Amino acid sequence: MEGWEVVVLTTVLTLLSLVVTAKITTKISYNNDVRKEIREKRAELYLSFYDDVESILKDKTLVFNREYLDILVSTKPQIKLLSSKATFQAYYEYYEYIRKEIHLFEQFCNENDPLNDSSRYEYCMDEKGNEQEIVHVSEWEIHDFEKLQEKYKRENKPDNKTISAYLEKLYQAMREDLGSNL
Repeated sequence: MEGWEVVVLTTVLTLLSLVVTAKITTKISYNNDVRKEIREKRAELYLSFYDDVESILKDKTLVFNREYLDILVSTKPQIKLLSSKATFQAYYEYYEYIRKEIHLFEQFCNENDPLNDSSRYEYCMDEKGNEQEIVHVSEWEIHDFEKLQEKYKRENKPDNKTISAYLEKLYQAMREDLGSNL
């Protein structure tokens, strides 16, 4: 090889290595930026979610509250998109537990609510020919039903151990997602 061929070859190889290095560096930098952004969004989501979910430890009767379930439902798409499979699985198990408890409570209410008893309804026509509905349920019966609901909540609310088992699994998965499980 002559001298000029060596210079050209060296220059080409140098440029090629610069291009490859630049491409690799750009790809690594992009991936790191994406991971950082996802981690930041996860942290934001998990902190707000933590505040909402943690309220059940103060008031266990939230397990029977449809609004509490609605909080879980409204967060579900974000958790599904941003979290790891392990975090979503832990979230889903907790969600299903709350959903089941609410379903059992609502089933109890439907069976015991005097307003759900069709035999207490009477339909008649007024003097103008309009159908009227008369409900034969007293205020005392409604009051007794409300007491029955409160008794159900007291007797069936979960203990700390049950709730903590679900939440600890969820929190541990979140910590791993954020890299703070040291």
